[in-house]
Formats: sequence, structure tokens, C-alpha cells
Amino acid sequence: MAPGRVSTHHPLRESLTQPARRARPIPSPGTLDWNLRRIRPNDAPVAGAKQVYRCPEKEEQGGSCPFQQNDCPSAAQARAAVVIFPGNVETRAPCPAQQATPLGAVFAAAIGQRPVYHENCDCPSEDSAAWLQEMNCPETIAQIQRDLVHFPTVDPEKIAEEIPKRFGQRQSLCHYTVKDNKVYIKTHGEHVGFRIFMDAILLSLTRKVRMPDVEFFVNLGDWPLEKKKSSPHIHPIFSWCGSTDSKDIVMPTYDLTDSVLETMGRVSLDMMSVQANTGPPWESKNSTAVWRGRDSRKERLELVKLSRKHPELIDAAFTNFFFFKHDESLYGPIVKHISFFDFFKHKYQINVDGTVAAYRLPYLLVGDSVVLKQDSIYYEHFYNELQPWRHYIPVKSNLSDLLEKLNWAKDHDEEAKKIAKTGQEFARNNLMGDDIFCYYFKLFQEYANLQVSEPQIREGMKRVEPQTEDDLFPCTCHRKKVAFNAHFGNHPSESSTCIYHAMW
Repeated sequence: MAPGRVSTHHPLRESLTQPARRARPIPSPGTLDWNLRRIRPNDAPVAGAKQVYRCPEKEEQGGSCPFQQNDCPSAAQARAAVVIFPGNVETRAPCPAQQATPLGAVFAAAIGQRPVYHENCDCPSEDSAAWLQEMNCPETIAQIQRDLVHFPTVDPEKIAEEIPKRFGQRQSLCHYTVKDNKVYIKTHGEHVGFRIFMDAILLSLTRKVRMPDVEFFVNLGDWPLEKKKSSPHIHPIFSWCGSTDSKDIVMPTYDLTDSVLETMGRVSLDMMSVQANTGPPWESKNSTAVWRGRDSRKERLELVKLSRKHPELIDAAFTNFFFFKHDESLYGPIVKHISFFDFFKHKYQINVDGTVAAYRLPYLLVGDSVVLKQDSIYYEHFYNELQPWRHYIPVKSNLSDLLEKLNWAKDHDEEAKKIAKTGQEFARNNLMGDDIFCYYFKLFQEYANLQVSEPQIREGMKRVEPQTEDDLFPCTCHRKKVAFNAHFGNHPSESSTCIYHAMW
């Protein structure tokens, strides 16, 4: 669980080749990528003003750098910056920097007649194939294929009757139907507050693209439900975490999903903000491992014990006791929370399971420290694509070789730095906002194709009401092909239907 985030949850490895994603179009110098969710490697915002651009000659110092008038890279090397404030956007061509411009003015100048929709604007693309192409989504996603292979067909009528009987009394479940691009829900169980995260991503998708008609069940609890050996008649259950002994269908975690939907909104920790706050350059980072968290697994107790014995290697402490309160005198006292960004003052990050998988891993990877990841039976939607010794340094599940791996990293500094950078590149290429939207849509699309009967709005279901439009950004849907204004150069998809969604 990432410190400071609302989370009760918290990887696994099995290699299957992930189909290569199409190369992302690179904006030419002086052009802007108006889908702000799709800012890619080396387009990280810097602290405060949230600038976005590329300075290749400074990438070795962290991949992002202040864009200043007297420190301008050449036009051939730079991308335009986008500086995002609550009510306006400042654009900067390579040199000299322009003055801040009101939101509407800069959009009008930059995109001509192309609309840029607010997140709450309900303007779905009717052509899902075009939307997938515009979002540069992969043709197939290996983890989705792994999960759905257990379900050659899905009968919505049958599972609507059987799953509530089997799980509904003991677990917290949501029964969803998406019909005619509207979302309906019926909850089962007592603790269903976490439905807000699933409601939010479904509503967000339906505002962007027409969803397939689909009916499914979501597990709101920590642990996967459908055990591999539980029954010959297994049921499809969508969960935020998978495990080697279960057959649940894995989605991006609610924590990562929420951070995507609320980037530049109510959350402070997201995949963009981490890249703006990666601390000092590698050579100036503290040569110790750092960890903070709660006592949600016994291996975390072992980690704190190791820290006490080897403070020169590990700085680990608990910020809260809940599961092992009787051991607080042994492993306490608790310490104050530190900013997640302060983790990156250290070269080495330790990722240890909590209740299930540690949901902080995406944020650790996208920083520029090297991650030492505990082997685990639990996994998130992307863990199977990670490679040990390429994207992270593996550590045994009982942490018995943690000291050995830390000493290896200290003795092989350049190799550790390379692993850190490769892990960061993986996160930038696979765990950003567009990747999360692609994953969800492809998952629902593939699952819908397995249905042998029509999804229904069942008895007891209620519509998940969409958010009202933002008064500051009134929404009028325009979907037509227009030429991109040459003021900022040609956009890679200058004649395609505009389906961009800005987020403020």
C-alpha cells in the first residue's frame, strides 16, 4: 500500500510473451499532445507548475528538467512544454518561452476546431475500433488472455443466479451490467464502499467510448475468491489482485486506477507526480534501502528486525500497528509518515507484500531508484510482464537473501542503476493513464465476446448515476474530422476523429 493513500490492499511471476505495442507517435518539435493522459517517457512534469517536455541531453539526470529561457535546448531536441494550472494553461515553444495564456485561448490557438473534452464530458466515441487505435492500445494483452482462458464461454443468466448464492453472503461483491453505454449495479455483502472505484472507471470509460454490453461480478475484498481447486464449476470473478492459487480475472488495482482518474485532481501521488519528484541524481542518493508501512504481514516484521540489526543498509519502520499490536513493543515505536517522494532520496526501494500484493509497486518502479521485490504468490495485472534482474532485483519471499541482494547492488552500482532505469521505462511504457484505460476496455471487450446470452438489467439493479458536468467547462460534443491548426505543427493524427479527454 502506498503511504498516504486510501488503501487496505496491497506480485508473482510467470513468463508469457507480451505482444509488442505499436510504436507511439512522437510529437514533432513544437507540437502538443492534447491527450494529457498520454504523456510518455521523459515527458514528466516538474514540481509545482506541472511542466511537461523533453530535454534529452539531461535525461541521465532523471529524465525531466526545468525549461528556462536561458537554458533552452535546440528546437530539434525539445518538445513544447505544457504547464498546467487550475484555470489556465501555459504553452512554451522551444525558445523563447511564451507568456501564460488563458485555457480557452491556448486551446483555440493550438487545435483550431478540434475539441478537447473535460473528464466529466459525456461524449463517447461511437467507433470503438477507432478509439482503440487512437489510444494506441495493443491488439492483445497477455494477462487478459491468461485469465480468460479458464472461461471458454460465459452465460450471464447462469452466473447472475449462481455467484450471489455462492459468494454473496460471505463476500463483498458488485454485480454490474453495462447496457446501451449505461452502468447498472447491485451490491452483495455488507462492506461495499469500495464500489466507488469501480463505478468511477466504468463511468469514465462510457464518457469516452461506447462500451460493449457486458455483465460481470467484481470482488471488492482483498483476496482473490475463485480458488483453483475449489470446484470443477468455476465462476468468473473480477478482482484487483490475483494469486497463483486462484483463477480470478485481474484488473488494474483500485489504487492505480484512482490515481489515473484523479491525476492533477484530488490525489497527490500518481504516476506523473512521482516522475516530478524522483529526488537527487543517482550518484547523490543515499546508499541505503528505505521502507515505511503498516504491520500487515509477518515478513514486514522481519524487515524491521533486519533494519535494527543493519541500519547501515536498511531504514525500515512501521507507521501503524493493526495486525500485530501485541508485538508493538518489539517492533515499534511507530514513526511519522514521510512523503512518498522522499523515498527517492534513497537508491534502493523494498517492495514487500501487505494484505496481498503491495499496491505501491507502480509508483516505486516509475521513480529512479532500483526496486528489490519480494517473491510472492500475489500479483497485479502487470507483474507477469516484469523480468527479474531486468526491471527489479528479486528477493526471496522470506527475505532471507535481502542483505545479500543489497550488498550486491552496492558492489554493482552501475548495474543497479541500469535496472532502476529499465524498471522506470517499463512503468512509463505500460502503467500510464492510457495503458490503464486500454487494459480495462480490452478486458471488458474480450469478456463480452465470451457471453452466450444478452446481458440484462437484473431485478434490484440501480443505475450508477453519471457525474454532472463541470460548470467551469461546459460540454458540447463535436465529433468531426478537422485539419489540425499549423500554428504548432502537424499532429500525428491530424484528420482523425477527436476523442481526447483533458483532465484538470
